[in-house]
Amino acid sequence: MVITLTERMTSSMAIDGASSSFLDSSSSIRPWNHDVFLSFRGEDVRQKFISHLYHGLVKKKINTYIDRDLERGEEISPALFKAIEGSRISIVVLSKNYAESRWCLNELLKILDCKQVRKQIVLPVFYCVDPSEVRNQKGDFGKSFDKLGDQLKDNVKMLKWKAALEEVANLSGFNLGNRDESEFIEKIIQSVKSRIAYHRPLSVAKYPMGKEISVQIDELSGKKSLMLAARELTIIWGSGETPQHWEWIPSTESPVLPKSRFSEVALLRKVSWLDIKGRIETEILSPRTKYGAYFIYSMVDGFYGFHNPVKVSIRLENEEEGGDAINAYLNPRLWLGTQEQRSNEELLQINRQDGRLPIKREDMWMEIEIGEFFTGGHGDNHGEVEMCLKEVQVLHEKSGLVVHGIELRPK
Repeated sequence: MVITLTERMTSSMAIDGASSSFLDSSSSIRPWNHDVFLSFRGEDVRQKFISHLYHGLVKKKINTYIDRDLERGEEISPALFKAIEGSRISIVVLSKNYAESRWCLNELLKILDCKQVRKQIVLPVFYCVDPSEVRNQKGDFGKSFDKLGDQLKDNVKMLKWKAALEEVANLSGFNLGNRDESEFIEKIIQSVKSRIAYHRPLSVAKYPMGKEISVQIDELSGKKSLMLAARELTIIWGSGETPQHWEWIPSTESPVLPKSRFSEVALLRKVSWLDIKGRIETEILSPRTKYGAYFIYSMVDGFYGFHNPVKVSIRLENEEEGGDAINAYLNPRLWLGTQEQRSNEELLQINRQDGRLPIKREDMWMEIEIGEFFTGGHGDNHGEVEMCLKEVQVLHEKSGLVVHGIELRPK
């Protein structure tokens, strides 16, 4: 029996901030004053690289903080600390003499503290230095660090800075190498822009569609992102009349789930046959846009039955169902990393193997890509797109899946 869940009107707010752990929903709104904070050693990169990077970011309307005073001494002003705390992303430009500056190293300590406490994104840029030189304090970079140690003679501080350099060198970032600087800067800007478009608080548009849908407008691109609530999906045995299979949970009352933008989520109690579909009219999306569709979910303690892959697919009107279905693994134990912790090349390699693996989002929900599609132009952006997640072959019992919804966002 297939139950199509009823439509209803709602207004929903975008999620701002992230919870502190996978099963902890206590999160707070982060008031970001700047999109980007630039950390760098002035004498190495201020005149050319940083100047071009800063103006490139500003040209793209990315609110960027830059300290226009040359770093001096050891103590950083409270105003600068406040600027770091109020920035969504910190770009740390690691250059040849970066580790010779107490100012830069103390700035780095603050940045990494904000990464831990405020969930700030940290993007290292390796400018004419190799990540291994930063990680191990070797080469010219290491000589600068040793020079500072000889001057300072403070082992406690040196150990703190050493740990910070190791940590930042292990983050996914950008390595100049032998690249053209202008292309390198453009790649950084595009990466920052995509992160801001995803994490920036978005304005919420109201559409009289009679559906429980969150529609958001990105301030940078003007493109629409849209999320269908679990109540708007077609779920086999997902009716309230069969509570032994699925249960509807008020999301605001759950102490073990991430914060939801909707009033209810669907909890899988026990099924053998998993079949979830979402449908949407393409005319409410941005025209001439490539969209990715993502299944947004979580797992509760004690979940089981998800060691086999599910099939995910997208079907446009008049296309056969399941023609391009691919494997996807919902089990979070396979991969609990965030997208920032792996390079795009590594993620693509993973996806090319046996199937797609889940990504943990900053709002602490997990997502897995269902597929992608293009919308038409203003005059021909009509039709329906169906997104499907299905496992009907193995028939193992499954339990513990929490369905948040399906999200559509520009790629």
